Amino acid sequence: FGNGQLTPILPFLYLGNEHDAQDLHLLQRMNIGYILNVTTHLPLYHYDTGLFNYKRLPATDSNKQNLRQYFEEAFEFIAHQAGMGLLIHCQAGVSRSATIVIAYLMKHSWMTMTDAYKFVKSKRPIISPNLNFMGQLLEFEEDLNNGITPRILTRSTQRSLRSLLLLCEPVEVTKGAGVCFFLKTSSTSSWSLLRSRPLC
Repeated sequence: FGNGQLTPILPFLYLGNEHDAQDLHLLQRMNIGYILNVTTHLPLYHYDTGLFNYKRLPATDSNKQNLRQYFEEAFEFIAHQAGMGLLIHCQAGVSRSATIVIAYLMKHSWMTMTDAYKFVKSKRPIISPNLNFMGQLLEFEEDLNNGITPRILTRSTQRSLRSLLLLCEPVEVTKGAGVCFFLKTSSTSSWSLLRSRPLC
């Protein structure tokens, strides 16, 4: 994984390209039931089969594209993945779709933009959001930090992060003994701190 192939970012969340979106056998093997197409032109492959739930974010990979306007729409679609795998793809799985994944991690796992970027790049080294999208991610981070856009740790993301920690996968993205995630406990309204183990 990682160099142009379908890449698992979280246990339920995959980042890929147009070829991954076309590969029916691959999608079924990975138990993918939801597909987020972040392009204006690529078809919704296999739409007629009824096997997948599709959503399109009509974005181009340009320095004029406002991709941030689709963040919440993307997050809402991801929230409805109902235990199945979800693929986020654009044409190459490098810029547009990677930006959506990074933004999702920023809001739903309490990562900084830098850490979310490094985390995704550690999984898929070819990612390279264009400068316009990087600027939009920085603005999104400012809104998250200022409370304009609330951070939310969803149950699916919490389960995914817990499973990553239990598997002792390399989830830390900065130097040090571990990385902290704030997990909302079910018994109280406070945030409890979960620290990952050192890397294996």
